[in-house]
Amino acid sequence: MQQIKLCPECKVPEQITKDHLWLNSGVIVHKANQATRLAFIECENLDPLFKGIGEIIGMPIDRMVIDIARRAAAIYLGNQIPPQVRDMIRKQELELEPIIDTMIVTSRLFGLGKYELVDIRSEGDEGDYNISRISEPFSLLICAGTIAGSRQALSGRPA
Repeated sequence: MQQIKLCPECKVPEQITKDHLWLNSGVIVHKANQATRLAFIECENLDPLFKGIGEIIGMPIDRMVIDIARRAAAIYLGNQIPPQVRDMIRKQELELEPIIDTMIVTSRLFGLGKYELVDIRSEGDEGDYNISRISEPFSLLICAGTIAGSRQALSGRPA
């Protein structure tokens, strides 16, 4: 397994520290778009919280949570992936698997869970899909939305 390089000062993986800034206010922002912020949260209670809100209002909020996560992931990754790379992907001039592998490693570094790509179809039409296996998800609903948002960022179409 590849050794993960850590920042000597804060011990956070360098892959994360090189793309983000820790401001003196304690806010973590994306270097390319400082309006994009990150947060550290206790996530063990997220899915039970979403379920409880649904019970209180009398209807599940799962689809809303997935959609919010999808949009957030699409925006975040839109800032991470250069436009020329996205264009090459959309024109099918670039394979998706190496990019997805990088996203999987990044997701693990961020503590989002252990993702594995099981199958993918990417022909640039409505039949496209990807099947993923996730273990130790921080939130199943948010993970589902993040996968859809990742797909949207790469394809340019809502997933």
